Amino acid sequence: MYMITMRKIILLIVTGLLICSCNAKSDLKDTGTIPIDTLIGNWMYYQYHGKQSHANCVFDLTLKKAGKDSVIGNYCSIWDNGNRIDCSSENANNIKGVFRKDTLYLSFHGFYDEHAQGEAKVYKQKGGDVIWEMGKEEGAFYLPHKVVLLRDDTAKYFSDVRRIDSLEKLSVAVESEKRIDVAEIPLPFDFHHFQHEQDLYDEGKHDDMPYKCVYIEDNKELEYTYKSQWDNSKPGLLYRIHTGKEYKLDMVSYAIDGIPSLIYRLITSIHGVVIDGLTVFSFVGEDEKDWNTSSFTISKDLGITIYKNKLHHDKIVKQTIVGRYAIDDEGRFVKQDFANRCGLKSEELYETY
Repeated sequence: MYMITMRKIILLIVTGLLICSCNAKSDLKDTGTIPIDTLIGNWMYYQYHGKQSHANCVFDLTLKKAGKDSVIGNYCSIWDNGNRIDCSSENANNIKGVFRKDTLYLSFHGFYDEHAQGEAKVYKQKGGDVIWEMGKEEGAFYLPHKVVLLRDDTAKYFSDVRRIDSLEKLSVAVESEKRIDVAEIPLPFDFHHFQHEQDLYDEGKHDDMPYKCVYIEDNKELEYTYKSQWDNSKPGLLYRIHTGKEYKLDMVSYAIDGIPSLIYRLITSIHGVVIDGLTVFSFVGEDEKDWNTSSFTISKDLGITIYKNKLHHDKIVKQTIVGRYAIDDEGRFVKQDFANRCGLKSEELYETY
């Protein structure tokens, strides 16, 4: 498994495509007779609240006339700040529709879930607003429910993005240490459970990821603070762990350009200055096996244990402790002589079943 999610997010931020599901507040009312031509064409709906907002969304809809009272078309919906993509890479048509009583009735299949089937209608309300409204749906869709569509205006979208980004930078660039506004992860922490929750989220089985992160990409101050001191890997995501200490403890993901890779490091800092770092997970190269074969835990007293895991049907059946660390009062990682303390050899297996 590669670092697909982070690279996907980076690509979407660079291209300015950010999408999610948002509801519009309006009283929707049908009007008198309107021609079908007023509903076909390129439409879009978007919301943008800053680079790190999970409420960011863009919905792009293309409808083309196929007959006197029929249409074909497609949509592209990128959801949850780029974490969910319901689009075709080839702009394939997935929509068919008929025009009846001033309304386009659409049926379609999904791109995110190819087996998903859905229905929607597009119509004008009093005042001229064009409405997209979802109907029946089966399967996983990442589409807005009921929103006002705008004629595709890419220039206005990018103008709004630049305006909001400039306001966001102005509001946070007041102190030398950039404020990291993210829910802290409580202790104890189990990286294997973290991986499991991330997999469920990536597969669309969970609508929300319980572990919240901050995106380091394009944040020059965070990129500088968390720049790798160990190799040429680049930081991607930051998770803050609650310690109750004066120093901060962060779990930061890294990747090496051009190589399938995912590295996690624990990093301590104070006032934006890094104190120490510890690599606790490393997956580099195509020859690596299942990344669940490595994990680590952090106890309530900040004891860090690193494991090699033996798997059976994707479940851990045995663990080998390969390292133990503590964090001293100054925020430095101190290696522990776990073999002597526990009376065990480092190669000895700990059974978990």
